[in-house]
Amino acid sequence: MTEKRARNYRDDQRLPFQRRRPRDYRTRLDPFVDVWANVQRKLEDEPALKAKTLFEWLQQTGPGRFPDSMRRTFERRVSTWRSLHGPNKTVYFSQIYHPGRLAASDFTVCNDLGVTIARVRFDHTLFHCVLTYSNVESVSLCFSESFEALSQGIQKALWEFGGVPQRHRSDSLVRKPGAFANYQYREEMFPTSQFRMAYDMLRDAHSEDVADKMYVRILELAARESEEAVIDSRRHLIAAGEAITVDRIRSLVASAGCLPAVTDIQIDAPVLSDFDSLLTMPDLLTTFDKECPNHDQNHETCVRTISSEDPPHEVAGQCS
Repeated sequence: MTEKRARNYRDDQRLPFQRRRPRDYRTRLDPFVDVWANVQRKLEDEPALKAKTLFEWLQQTGPGRFPDSMRRTFERRVSTWRSLHGPNKTVYFSQIYHPGRLAASDFTVCNDLGVTIARVRFDHTLFHCVLTYSNVESVSLCFSESFEALSQGIQKALWEFGGVPQRHRSDSLVRKPGAFANYQYREEMFPTSQFRMAYDMLRDAHSEDVADKMYVRILELAARESEEAVIDSRRHLIAAGEAITVDRIRSLVASAGCLPAVTDIQIDAPVLSDFDSLLTMPDLLTTFDKECPNHDQNHETCVRTISSEDPPHEVAGQCS
């Protein structure tokens, strides 16, 4: 270290890494400046294209121009473009799972794998069920996403798991809501009494098929968003006298923070003049006469006081 650099460190209160300035200049010419317009056009047409595939395409169209040592530079360039101009990425929210509470299942169509048996194409589907906490899995072979395949797959999975989870979430039931009516584990599809009440209200307002379809959509919304938000939305619709619809509940769940709390109860102030009518009731006069203190001594005073002509506040004063 030279004396000049040492003095700079000594006189500057910042640490060495804090003295660095971000580099806003290039140390060499951009090797992809001439072809980037074509690369960007391909990325816009096929956003799923990998940077490695595009780089190999550049090597084929321009032999010798793009050696393998440039691949990492090109991949960083593509990554920057995706973050600024590419399609929006799916947002995932990490979940905390608990033992024995939730199982998830779905179908996977394997026809595109091209599996053959004795040189004969074997199209098939797999039913996959997993316990979300332990990741214990069960897989069943089937040939369609039917209710029978769903029922058999769940029965096989629960037998292998050795128990039944508190909740079972199946995206396949959303795609085939007609299976809900005779679903073997149908009662487990009502997490709380509030959901059962919502289903009964849908059945009263719609046919069975329409009610099943709407309820399964609401159940999916509760599984993906929040059970509490769905319950609060249903409560708000009932209080407002509105019909329960999937779109309305979805919009209310999206703005769940604006819904009034269940404890926010409006109580109208009583009309005090209504209490005067109680003084004209004969039964009340007899009851009050018997319960009046010093009944024997002040009987006449009490009876005279209980009159529609006297102000109510005088009763307590004369009978005490």
